[in-house]
Amino acid sequence: MSYAGYTDVLDNVTDLRGGMLEDIRRWDEDAFARSWVTLAAWNADNTWLPHPSTRVDVDLALATLEAVGEKRLSSISGRVFAEPFAYYRGWPDLMLLDRDGGLRFVEVKTTGRLSFGQIVTMSDMREAASLDMRVLRVRRDS
Repeated sequence: MSYAGYTDVLDNVTDLRGGMLEDIRRWDEDAFARSWVTLAAWNADNTWLPHPSTRVDVDLALATLEAVGEKRLSSISGRVFAEPFAYYRGWPDLMLLDRDGGLRFVEVKTTGRLSFGQIVTMSDMREAASLDMRVLRVRRDS
């Protein structure tokens, strides 16, 4: 299903956003783990737009969810559900999860500047969910 397909569903099922946010607020670890494994199986042959579950094991996904936390995840989801196309091109390149549970998002730049989408996404997500967003400029050592 394309992004447009997801948007169509969100636009046509009026209570879907609220139901999805409620599910996020009361998620449980076992149900999430079962869903993650199911999504990986469903997407095993999807090379066009694979779900992260095809590359990320369930333990790392659970650790990430715990680091993000319900409140921040709800804030992020609320913004994304309200404007599905506003943020998908601006997410930082890396999500770093420290052993102590700390979470940081990093946009890596070798040349050029941040795009408008990156500026909007990083600013809005920092504001909405108190996420640690950083930009790292990488240069070749000559």
